[in-house]
Amino acid sequence: MSPAPPSPPPALIRGALAAARWRATHLLTGCLLLVLDALTGQFLMLDSLFVVPVSLAAWFCSARMGFILGVILPLGRAVIEASLEKSSPPSFIMANAAIRIVALVLIAYLACTVRQKRELERKIVQLEGILPICCFCKRIRDEDQNWQQLEKYISAHSQANFTHSFCPKCAREHYGDLVGTTPDT
Repeated sequence: MSPAPPSPPPALIRGALAAARWRATHLLTGCLLLVLDALTGQFLMLDSLFVVPVSLAAWFCSARMGFILGVILPLGRAVIEASLEKSSPPSFIMANAAIRIVALVLIAYLACTVRQKRELERKIVQLEGILPICCFCKRIRDEDQNWQQLEKYISAHSQANFTHSFCPKCAREHYGDLVGTTPDT
């Protein structure tokens, strides 16, 4: 008898449920707009509001969800226009649907690109300027004229974390008989 597979961590389950809720919310918003568009007829066209669920889905869920809504909503609008309104020839209806699809997919792409750029900007914290550093102990002088360890200073002024190891040259210098004595070139 084989052991039961491990269950996923609760945080992973909560994250998956939250993502599914977001997807459902954006999909329902798009469907609600389609229904309202069908109810209002050709006099009040709400298809310009398709931008809202498409951009929110691309921002909060994924580009794929934004692209899916960007295709489904204009096709739904084309079906409504072809079956209920019958005011335009089918070639015009399909041409308008294609234009809407291209525009909404582009909006989804832009929303996703801006979101990714913001995430990257949030991750990148850069130290700028000249840092006064001791040439012997490598401590850095801070704004209060106190000397701090390099790791402590950089950790306090950025989001970088440190782990300590040693390079091959120092390994040979300090542990030569244990790691070999080949010189570093």
